[in-house]
Amino acid sequence: MDTVQEENKVDISTSYLKSQGYTDGRHILFLTVSESGLRIDDSENNILLYKLPADLEGDYEAPDEDEFIVADDHECYRRTGLYTESLAESSNLEDFFDKSSLMNPISNSEAVYLAAHSDNLEEAIAFVKKIYEFIATQFINALTKRAEAYRKGIETVLEATTDNAKRPAPLATKVRDEMWQREFQDGLYRVSLFSVDENYDGDYNPSDDMTMHALSFRFDKRDPSNGEWREIDGTRWSLAEISRISDELAAMAIGYLIRTVGPTLEGGNYKDACEKSAKIRFYDIPTFV
Repeated sequence: MDTVQEENKVDISTSYLKSQGYTDGRHILFLTVSESGLRIDDSENNILLYKLPADLEGDYEAPDEDEFIVADDHECYRRTGLYTESLAESSNLEDFFDKSSLMNPISNSEAVYLAAHSDNLEEAIAFVKKIYEFIATQFINALTKRAEAYRKGIETVLEATTDNAKRPAPLATKVRDEMWQREFQDGLYRVSLFSVDENYDGDYNPSDDMTMHALSFRFDKRDPSNGEWREIDGTRWSLAEISRISDELAAMAIGYLIRTVGPTLEGGNYKDACEKSAKIRFYDIPTFV
């Protein structure tokens, strides 16, 4: 009995693939699109098989139900790598793009691979070109933003002087014997800053210079029905800074948080607000020199 496998809702059942022209023994072509252009591997040994020949069983790995093999090397390939009408209709271009690839070295090149047969070759080429254009555009956008950051960096560096240079945050001059909490609010939102997370139950010895826990904070929003503060779900976060800072700097940090993430919170995007806040560095606070 034929089993229907789905990946991204693409029909890769044997019966469907055969109806699309991918019959046992069909000659297939492997397409590669990259910055070098289009490459078509039309080797005469590229013969599609759905199972190993009996005389090769045990010598090679048998394909799973979502795979096919090629007679040339008997390697297993994903069935979603075969161009079909279902693939074209069911897939989003985003499905073919791995965002983590944006972290690859700029010298790397990107390529898109797809297999087809003689009857759907032109449609497959048009489809794989579209995928490549989408992926390449993502890199263009990302690299353009990075280039703009460098241009801005040049301006910032050229304008830098000893007067406006950023300096490291000083440690607290007075060390307390217990955990501390500071709250700052603008009437609608409140930010609570903790020297140690509220739920921390380990040893805490602030007199020890090595006790430098990461600061943590929490966002609260005032309930319009009764005026009480309500914690916003998912907004407990840790900063990258250590907890041994001065009261003045803590106050400045919270004020900066409220000003910078307030608009985001107003839009209801609390997760984004927290992620922005977690990246704060005290030497980025405009009022601190």
